[in-house]
Amino acid sequence: MAAGPVLSANGINEWLTPSDRPTKAWLFVRGSESVRIVIDGTSMGVYGPGSRYSHSRFGEAMDATLHQAAVEQSLVLDGWTLEHFTAERRSNADAAVNVERRHPPLRLVHPRR
Repeated sequence: MAAGPVLSANGINEWLTPSDRPTKAWLFVRGSESVRIVIDGTSMGVYGPGSRYSHSRFGEAMDATLHQAAVEQSLVLDGWTLEHFTAERRSNADAAVNVERRHPPLRLVHPRR
């Protein structure tokens, strides 16, 4: 995968190599159950509920993101709520940056036909 421009948190385009791309994780909850989705480049893991686990590898990071969005939509339709989002990007010096965002429950938006 080649480096490409990515819009940073401050709205400035940055060139990131594949190793610079952030690992992103979403935590969904429903009652006492939880599901965690993790994307690391072209890999995506879904952990939960309980001991369930699945892992997928894609040719491009965008394909992993599109799959994550489909899984997320399915969870929301099933009554799950986004509880926590984390993005961690490691620089060449292995410095980690954690971003925590609290989100209200997701609302599904259907495209106009």
